This record gives sequence, structure tokens and C-alpha cells, in this order.
Amino acid sequence: YIEKGKPGDLEEISVAREVDSKDALGRPFQTNIRVLSKPPGIISGFESTPDGRLALAFVVRDGATAYLYWDQEKAAWQNPPEERARTLPVACDPDPAYAWIVTRDPTGGSQLRRMHLATGRQDDPVHTDTRFDLERSALKFSRLTGQLVGLRYQRQRATNIWFSPKFAAVQATLDERLPKDEDHVILDWDDTETRFVVGSGGPRQPGIYRVYDPAADRLEAFGETAPALAGKKLQSMRPIKFIARDGVELEGYLTLPDGISKAAPAPVVVLVHGGPRARDTLGFDREAQFLASLGYAVLQPNYRGSSGYLWPEDQNEYETAFSAMRDDVIDATRTLLKNELFDSSRVAIMGGSFGGYLALACSVEETDLYRCAISVCGVFDWAEHVRSKRRDERARPGEYEKLVHKLGDPRDNRSAYEAISPLHRVDRLRIPMLVAHGKIDSIVSIQQSRRLVRELKSRKLTHETFFRPLAGHGFYAAEDRLDFYRLVDRFLAANLTSPTAAPTP
Repeated sequence: YIEKGKPGDLEEISVAREVDSKDALGRPFQTNIRVLSKPPGIISGFESTPDGRLALAFVVRDGATAYLYWDQEKAAWQNPPEERARTLPVACDPDPAYAWIVTRDPTGGSQLRRMHLATGRQDDPVHTDTRFDLERSALKFSRLTGQLVGLRYQRQRATNIWFSPKFAAVQATLDERLPKDEDHVILDWDDTETRFVVGSGGPRQPGIYRVYDPAADRLEAFGETAPALAGKKLQSMRPIKFIARDGVELEGYLTLPDGISKAAPAPVVVLVHGGPRARDTLGFDREAQFLASLGYAVLQPNYRGSSGYLWPEDQNEYETAFSAMRDDVIDATRTLLKNELFDSSRVAIMGGSFGGYLALACSVEETDLYRCAISVCGVFDWAEHVRSKRRDERARPGEYEKLVHKLGDPRDNRSAYEAISPLHRVDRLRIPMLVAHGKIDSIVSIQQSRRLVRELKSRKLTHETFFRPLAGHGFYAAEDRLDFYRLVDRFLAANLTSPTAAPTP
């Protein structure tokens, strides 16, 4: 269909099964094609209305994400009003003239509003939260009325907000009848909104799916995420809070092994999430369960900058904030170790991606706190990481421009880059380290881990490696994952066996 547009244009293809033509199986269908011109700039993504019509394009300009909307009458992409250019929509409305945005108010906090795209006019907030960010909310719309009926977002636990009495009643029934340590989400419903697809999950339930029919009062399961784990011993997870050294209240999660007591305190693994624009949640975490099954208490801190929280708007997500994120992980560790249920002499730190960076950054900052460290696909030299994005065709669109906008050009900010790069402080490392990476990682180059290993070797520092030729940003093939977990088991056992255990050779 390229004759309908120009090379590089977008084609929106819809199928309606309402006319005389039939497909290969004899079903009636009609194919409609709408051609939209390519948006100007570095494209980072698109968003469509709930019924699938393309409505928004996200582009990178001057190192930041901006957006355009599709004007139906002009059949062209349009820039929003200047005062709304940086207010990124979080979802499209069924009416393509509108989108949903999140604003911030000094007293009201995070506010969800409907906005007219052409004029920037905002409606009053439909929901506010003074502590948690609504930007990653999942919005739910009625197919019958086109109205917003609810949203779901993360607080310490998943939170469902329903504006529709019908959906609120269904949610109340689910929460009453199903396990209390699981979150129950209305994922979808039929066109008459009389039958509902429900997904449930929690620390001890990877995921189970049901259909709920309120009229018949029937709740039937039809599938599980990990049926092989049914009946297996899984540990509960509890939310925790801690105070950072500068007085900021932070949160996290703790998974405990069996048999823990003051007489038999547990060794600890601090499991640090990546991102930093990500977070841990109260749900099934395969690594936390794996480590707990081996007898380790697992601490997962949501350091500042983690998504889902209302951090100060003027906070630099990088540079000066890097040290605060590192200190938050250290403070969470020290807070936990004040409890006699945990063995302060047997603590490991483990993380992937940005969490892998923090695993090394914390270890070279507090040389006597951790007994060993594990980094998966970590960043250790930020200047090289930024430079690699400029020359890597696999980099995410606009990633280089965004990093330079936040951190500055590596050629002009050498001292700042060195300050946040633990590769330049490896001489302070006093503990064994396991360095793991996939050789085809397109997000963080394996050269980061190879450079770290060279530094460890040159200083004769104890370390092990786990590099896999067909793995990317993490280990997802079953063979790779099992081999990695076996190595983690052996590495931790060798270094955390007892307070006086010698480090691995």
C-alpha cells in the first residue's frame, strides 16, 4: 500500500468484519487503511485512543521528550500550545481531541486531568494523591459510554480507583472473596460490561486469571502464569519504611526466609532495582523468592528517584542525585541491620542495570558493610556509556540526546562523570565481586563489564564472571538463567556461610 503515502509515512490498518468480502477462513472482513505523515523529529513512541486510532506521537527535542497530536480535520501532526509542550499525556481519551495528563500542585500533589489537545484547556482533577505519582496510572474506559471508569496505580500496594459504581462493586466483591495478600485487577470486560476478566497476583502467587460473572455469582479460573509453582513453598513479602540520612522517608520491601530468629539471624541480600526510573512492588519477585529459598533475607529498597513517588521537581535525576541514591541503599541496609534478626556480618548486595551500578557504587563507598557484590549488566563508566549511545545503532531513539541533556557532554564534564563512575574508585573495593553480562546487550554495552573485570584483574581483586554470548540485557533463556542462579547460589554460599568465612579465592 506504499502508493497511498510516501516512504517513511505511517499506515494505520483496521479490520472490520461487517461487509461481503471474506478472509481465508470464510469470515467477512474489510480492511481500511489510513495514511499519516511521519512526525518531525526523533520519534520515541506513539499512543492510540482506546479503540485503536493513532492520536499522539512522542519525539525527542533538545534532549527532552515532547509530543504532537494528530489533527483529524487538517490531517496533519500539530504541536500543542507552548505552555503545554512539556506536559506529556499519560493516556489518550476515546475522543481523539482530548488526552489525559498528570499535573502537580504544591498542596494537592499529583493530579489526573483531562486536557483538550488543541487549546490546552484542562478540566478539574478527577483524582489526586499527595505522596504517590499518577504518571504511570493505567486508565480504564467504558466501551458503552466512552467515559473514564477507573484507574490503577502503585502506592505501597497496587491501588484501584473506580468512578463507576458498577466496577467499584465488582472490585469490592473480588477483594472480599479472593486472597488478601494478592492484588486483584479487572483487566478487561465484554462489550456489555457484564462479565469481567480478573488477574490476581502477590508475593506468593505469580499470577492467576479468572472470569467473573456477577449475575451468576460465578468466578472461574482459566489460567496461571507459573502453574509449576502451584503448591510450592513461597515466602511472603512485607512493605517497610526507613529514614534516609537527610530525613527523607523512603520505602521498600522485605522477604524473610524460614527459621529466622534472634538466635539464628539470617544473612541478607540487598536486591537493588534498575532504572532508576523503575521501582519494586509488593508482588511475586522470582529473585527474591530464589534467594529466600536459600535462607537469605531479601531487602529491596525504593531509593529516591524510583518511579511512582512524588520527588522534588527540581531534583537532578542524575549527577548530584546519584550519590543520594547510593546513600539511600546504604541507609536502608544499615537500618535493617539494627534488627537482631539479621546478621550484620553477612550482607551481600546484588542488582541489575542501574542496580548493578549501585551494587558497585555502594561497595566502594562503604567498604566494611557488604561481604560480596553481584552486578548484572551494570554501568560503571558513565562517560563511556553516553559516548556508546552516540555510535550504537541499536540505542533507543533519542537516548544519547537525553543523557547529554541531563549529564552534559562527556568532553566538557570530565570531573562530574568521574565522580559518579565507580570504575574510578575500584581501588577501594575490598570484597569479592561477581560480574555478569549478556554479550548482545543493546541497552548497556558489555564493554562496561569487561572494563571493570580488567580493572579487577590488574589490582588482583577477587572476582568471578558470567558472560553469555546470546544474552542481552539480562538472562531470559532458561539455560542461561539456571546457570546464573547456580553460580549466584555458590558465590553467596562461599562468601556468606558464616561470620568468619573466608572470601572466595
